Amino acid sequence: MTKEPYKIVLKVAILTTAILGVFLFGENIVYEFPISKHTKEVYNIIEELPADSVILLSYDWEGHFYGEMFPLSNVLTNHLLSRDVKVVTVAHSAQGSHISKSIFEQMDKGGKKYGVDYVILGYRPGGAAVMQGLTRDIADIYPQDIYRVNIRSIAMMEEIKNLDDIDMIVSLSQGNTGGIVYIEQLSYGKDIPVVVAAPSAEYPRYLPYLDSGDLAGGLWGLTSAREYEQLLEVESKASRNLAAQTMTAWLIVVVIIGQSLYAAIGIIRGK
Repeated sequence: MTKEPYKIVLKVAILTTAILGVFLFGENIVYEFPISKHTKEVYNIIEELPADSVILLSYDWEGHFYGEMFPLSNVLTNHLLSRDVKVVTVAHSAQGSHISKSIFEQMDKGGKKYGVDYVILGYRPGGAAVMQGLTRDIADIYPQDIYRVNIRSIAMMEEIKNLDDIDMIVSLSQGNTGGIVYIEQLSYGKDIPVVVAAPSAEYPRYLPYLDSGDLAGGLWGLTSAREYEQLLEVESKASRNLAAQTMTAWLIVVVIIGQSLYAAIGIIRGK
């Protein structure tokens, strides 16, 4: 078999395995994990928020990270809405605006009201410049919310003028669009705790900030999402994706073993 057809067959096999993992096993398998230190820390931070705290919830990921980031985003948004806090939602990725709107609209908000307990301001291009604008006047950066309502007419925003009125930042982050930029641009010198949820591969990037205390806490990948679901005792969104991830990993192991055996047989026959 030439190299190109081999690559195509391998990609089809991986894709098929992932789909089977979601649709055949994902509904029936519910993973249970010991709760890690990092997950428990984030849970406790949110549980201990004083009443009427104002949280800046930032959706900073694109759709191609849906597998890991949707369960993380869903469970953290759920937890925040269950607390007696105000949630100001923004986005620093183009798709984050639609993703946040979709998650909020599908979620049981437990009686929380739009414009009173939470708002969705949507996406503004500019990255770090937009973040710096939040230190001056949120209404200058976000004159309207995602539904094109004037922000100055929203009751909740009357007393939330700029970053000085924010008690904590939660960044649902992928790549360079959110978490680290928040830490480096906004939290230094302002004593605003930052919590990050990111894909598991990005954990090493955040270790220096955890060690220095500049990052208050973090969740990484599907395992953290499932642990958090266990703490909240909510329906699992992470287990289906974990099933696909697990089956794909096993397929890769089988392929590696198969290739090794094939190479070994070829060497033996060549002697």
